[in-house]
Amino acid sequence: MPATVDLELLTRPACSLCVKARSAFEEAARDLGVAISIHEVDIDADPALRKRYGLRIPVVRRSGLDLCEGVIRPAEARSALVASA
Repeated sequence: MPATVDLELLTRPACSLCVKARSAFEEAARDLGVAISIHEVDIDADPALRKRYGLRIPVVRRSGLDLCEGVIRPAEARSALVASA
């Protein structure tokens, strides 16, 4: 894996699942010994993202590719990080 894995977290304000997704990826990164950078993107601020994803949040992306969405647990986050390496 690269020195830092850059991720996008597609979210909305006050999204509790999004907070849990961020936490899952932070835990997974610690477990794997990799550094991550998570950039949150409010899909309501971008009409194209809002149209594409609607209620399908949170979504975690890397390099424009969707890694996982919905209820994201640390095991799923670890798998996504390893698979996207």
